[in-house]
Amino acid sequence: MLLSPPEVAAAPRQGQPGHHEAASDVARILSRIDYCSIVLAGLPASTIAPLQRVQNAAARLVLRLDRRSHITAALHEVHWLPVKYRIQFKITVFMHQVTAQRCPSYVADLVAFCSSDSQR
Repeated sequence: MLLSPPEVAAAPRQGQPGHHEAASDVARILSRIDYCSIVLAGLPASTIAPLQRVQNAAARLVLRLDRRSHITAALHEVHWLPVKYRIQFKITVFMHQVTAQRCPSYVADLVAFCSSDSQR
């Protein structure tokens, strides 16, 4: 669900009526970006680019920016990682949960640890 420019410009700011609906829509968009994003690890940038464009549109919606505004500062302002780094972060958190044994056993059984140092 991409928004056309008039809808982006009409997005309410915090404290205005309708803000919670816009925030809810953005949260839904970000959760869909994160859904199964681990399977996107290692794929070419051309595969991840459409998701990055959706995230950029969501940031512009939240901050009420026009489509020509620079997005890097906007993503930093809303404390969002770019999609490429969101995927890396999710993998890191997932592996931490596996090593800390805070995951289901069927997931832990899928991971085989190897070390070049026999003393580890």
